Amino acid sequence: MYIIAGCEVIAMVDPMTSQISPNAFREFVTPFAIDFFSDVRKQNTFSSFFVCGHAQRNIEAMCETKPDNVSIDENILLDYVKRVCQGHNISFGGNLKLTVVLLMGTEDDTKRNALECIDIGGDTGFILAPGCDLPYAVPPKNLIAVSELIHDSYKLDVARELLQKKEEVTTRINLADYGQAEKVIVDVITLDSEGCAPCHYMVEAVKSIVALFNGLVIWREHKIKEKESVEFMMGLMVRNIPTICIDGKIKFVSTIPSRDELIKAIQDRINEKFFLKLRQYRSQLLVLGAGDEKSESVWENVQQAVRELGSTVEVMRIKDENQFKIYGIASTPAIITVREQVKTTGRVPTVDVIKEWLKDLG
Repeated sequence: MYIIAGCEVIAMVDPMTSQISPNAFREFVTPFAIDFFSDVRKQNTFSSFFVCGHAQRNIEAMCETKPDNVSIDENILLDYVKRVCQGHNISFGGNLKLTVVLLMGTEDDTKRNALECIDIGGDTGFILAPGCDLPYAVPPKNLIAVSELIHDSYKLDVARELLQKKEEVTTRINLADYGQAEKVIVDVITLDSEGCAPCHYMVEAVKSIVALFNGLVIWREHKIKEKESVEFMMGLMVRNIPTICIDGKIKFVSTIPSRDELIKAIQDRINEKFFLKLRQYRSQLLVLGAGDEKSESVWENVQQAVRELGSTVEVMRIKDENQFKIYGIASTPAIITVREQVKTTGRVPTVDVIKEWLKDLG
């Protein structure tokens, strides 16, 4: 019925295999298992013999029943199963950890476990698989992380390098205020542009247009094979390779931008910086006083000065006596110049940075 329904692999699951001896297995299981797998094979369908628990002593006997595959869970050493199964020309599968990794672990934990299995299993006759039924609440992102490694050799290489370097990183640099320099900084986080095609194309895309900006743009490559680059990557919260960041903000993830897209993204940042520079100092001239002849004369003189200079400074007239006290003015007319310096926009400055600003203000 399973074969008629279209199942490509028919698996026999025997959870009691871990509880009996090889002799008992060969007496009570082997004859029936041989018939079962033989019948499946006659119908041109693949078969698998799955066992859970610590059934290492019966792996040899399982192979003797001649399934196409033997699959195990994390209780059995994968390298042992590999050795026995290859001796019988049978494929083998397993043994991703279900609870501590797939269910309760992070994406990095999942990738690390998958890499360990792949390195042991090799690329011939090995099927990377969960050790048993998936727990209901396994986060989909953990399964996606595994599937990406299986189907993309480039992502497999990235994960291998990144996980190794992350273990070496003991501190994470704070890049919350990164990109505040006058020039625009384009950072390309790669595996290694010399040996990785996607990384190479992304780096070349950046290199080819930087000269168009006449020294306003600086570009850098950060290879995650280097510990410092991993620290930088973690500081910018980059999760995928390759990625282009412009002044510390993630712009292009795993997708090589077209020439026009990249030029526009950089130009937008240049325009933003130019605008911020124009607005860096928001100046005001406050004229305090009202009703008396002197105050009127001061106000007229201020207006004339603005007209003659063509000044864009904001001029405000304050007539409320309660406001005079706020500014510490005892007699009017009075003029106060105010310069409001923009320190940051769109970011959350750290406490230490704010302290420095307060020190400058006295």
